[in-house]
Amino acid sequence: MKTQFKTFIQLLIAGIFAIFTTSCNKKNDVTPATATGTLEFHLHTDVDSNEVDSIGLVYNLVYNSYAGRGITVSQAHLLISNIQLIGTNGAVAYNVPGRIIHKVQPIEPYVVGNVPVGNYNAVSYTVGLDAATNATVPVPTDTALYDPTLWFATGAASVAGFASYAPTVPSTGGYIYLDFEGTIDTSAAKTGKYAPFHFRIGGGTNNINAVKVTLPNQGFTVSANQTTFVHMVINYAALLNNLPLNNLQIIETSADNSTYASYISSITSNISTGASGALQHFISYEAGQ
Repeated sequence: MKTQFKTFIQLLIAGIFAIFTTSCNKKNDVTPATATGTLEFHLHTDVDSNEVDSIGLVYNLVYNSYAGRGITVSQAHLLISNIQLIGTNGAVAYNVPGRIIHKVQPIEPYVVGNVPVGNYNAVSYTVGLDAATNATVPVPTDTALYDPTLWFATGAASVAGFASYAPTVPSTGGYIYLDFEGTIDTSAAKTGKYAPFHFRIGGGTNNINAVKVTLPNQGFTVSANQTTFVHMVINYAALLNNLPLNNLQIIETSADNSTYASYISSITSNISTGASGALQHFISYEAGQ
């Protein structure tokens, strides 16, 4: 009898120990959630040291470049995608999934999304789209791309609205990555002889004009449950660098992007080489950030 009771006690203790061990193992198997914070871009529209506001677009206000040349702006917007955060070791630390920003002049703050907490050196992104996205048909639920100002429209399609034009977007040239329109004083003495320009740059049937931009190191920290702002200036005057002012082109259609390919190459070069900390470049950090 004593032996049976002893055996019973031993089995009871063994059972309790097994339950306790299993319980502990289950707790240890749980992977803690990665802490995140919100990242937000604050994007300014500038002509060299002048910030362009909505009044300037409507009334064609003249902004003087660093060279003292007058520029008016009637359109200025672009697409940003493939956003990456560069870690302190210089490598890509985080790819922001699926975020596309349509930067328009009146709006400056754009939420990028929730990203892992930590210290980062810089940001990188593409002005434009990847080839697969460029070939997609926009749908009403797409808040970034379902916008006719981003489509290469031809003929009646330009005024036909979303419903009739959207199904033909890929076959008519994809999306517009950057649209900069205005006038510039082309006179040698800068006496006010203005000529128009219109640069509507896009991917055509692929994403040939998409430009990768990586800003220089300027560290920032993302903290848990807090919003971190990265302030940047988009200086549209830099797109005119090294362009012949006596031969400004009007680039409005997908076909124009092919016809003026070498000319557009100079513009996209101004985007890629202009990712710098200096304000005269196309994209830079806001001074004093």
